[in-house]
Amino acid sequence: MSVQNKRLYAIDELTDSNHTAWKQRIELVLQDRGLWKYVTGKCEPPTEKKAFEAWEEKDQAAKAQILLTVSDHILMSVRGAKTSKEAWTKIASTFEQKGLSAQVFLRRKLLSTKFSDREDASMQNHLNGLRELSDRLQAIGVEVKDEELAIIALCSLPPQFDSLIIALEQRPPSDITFEFVSARVLAEASRQSQAEEEPNRMSVGLSARSSYRVSKCSFCKRTGHIESSCWDKYPDKRPKANIASGKGRQRPVPSGDSSDSDSEVFG
Repeated sequence: MSVQNKRLYAIDELTDSNHTAWKQRIELVLQDRGLWKYVTGKCEPPTEKKAFEAWEEKDQAAKAQILLTVSDHILMSVRGAKTSKEAWTKIASTFEQKGLSAQVFLRRKLLSTKFSDREDASMQNHLNGLRELSDRLQAIGVEVKDEELAIIALCSLPPQFDSLIIALEQRPPSDITFEFVSARVLAEASRQSQAEEEPNRMSVGLSARSSYRVSKCSFCKRTGHIESSCWDKYPDKRPKANIASGKGRQRPVPSGDSSDSDSEVFG
C-alpha cells in the first residue's frame, strides 16, 4: 500500500469508548480495499495450494488492517487470531455481548452519565459519548428510541441549562430528537462560555484605563505630570521653545509611573 493510501485509511484507534464509530470506519476501509469479504467469511479459503496462498495473502492484509487500528490493551485480547474473521469476531464478542449483564451495564452507564463542569470538559464529547452508548445497546439488540436519548441527554446536564429545558417544553414533541436537542445544547454551551469570558475582558479593559489616570505633581500641585518631571522644580526640563514665553503644558503621565520620561509640549 502506498504512503498516500496509508494516510487516506488512517482512522482513530479502537478504544473502550468508540467501538461503534470505529466499526463503521474500518468496515468502509475494508470494503474500499476489497477485503471485507474475507472478514465476513463470504470468500472462503480454497483447497488448491496456489489459490490458497493468494487467499491467505488477502486475508492477512485484512487482519493487519484491523489489528493496526486497535489500542494496545485491546490488541492483547485478539493477537492470537489466525484470520481476519477470527480477529473481527473476537472484537465483536468483547463489545457486543448480548447477555443480560451487558444490557444492564450499558443501560446503567447511559442513564448515569452526567456532564462535568470542569473547565476542560467538552459538551461535544459528552454528547458523542451518549450516542456511543446508545449505539452499543442497539448493537446487542436493545432499542433506544431517539426521543428517549434526547431526554436522557437533557437529564445529564447541570442546572445552568434549566432555562434551555424550559424553552424546549414549548416545542412540539416531534421536534424533540437527539439531533435537534444536541444542536440547541451546543449552542447554549457556547453562549454560556462567551458570557463567562466577557466580564474578564471588561475587567482587563477597565484595569488598563484606570492605570492611565492623570497624576498630580506634589511640588506645584498641578495635574498632568509628576514631581520628577516638573518644569517649575526643574526648569532645565522645559523645552527650549517655551522657555522665553513661559507657555506650554505637560502631557499627563500614567498613574504610578515614577520614571523621568520626556515631556511633550502643546501650544
